[in-house]
Amino acid sequence: MRIIYKRLIVLVVFVIVLALIIWLVLFTLIIHVVDGMDDSFDFGDQYRYVRDYPQTLIYHEEKEYNGIGDIVVPGFILKYNYDHDHIILQNRTLESNDTLYWIVDKPTHDTISFKDSIDFISALQDKRIEMQLLDFPYYKSDK
Repeated sequence: MRIIYKRLIVLVVFVIVLALIIWLVLFTLIIHVVDGMDDSFDFGDQYRYVRDYPQTLIYHEEKEYNGIGDIVVPGFILKYNYDHDHIILQNRTLESNDTLYWIVDKPTHDTISFKDSIDFISALQDKRIEMQLLDFPYYKSDK
């Protein structure tokens, strides 16, 4: 009888250890999958385009992106470019479906919007921003 109890105890301990190992492996996989689900686009200097609804360019205070931030430019990005000091965008607003142009000054956090591409190009020239708009990549790949 004593041998049966010892074997039962060994079996219970084995099942518990196996369950813990399985739980740790699954937990690690889940964390890895959830971490890989961030499909936002990093513009550098804590600016990030969130592709989930509602699509928006945000600025996050923390060095590491944790899913939240202040809205800088709302809407769906059509074209973009950026460097260390600026982000330039062409986007479509979600509410009115209008096309707008934007200049974001990263160091000062100033944002200017334009309804007209001619005014936008003129402002780029005035500010000596030498970038051209590029088609926005709609896959998880940073510039």
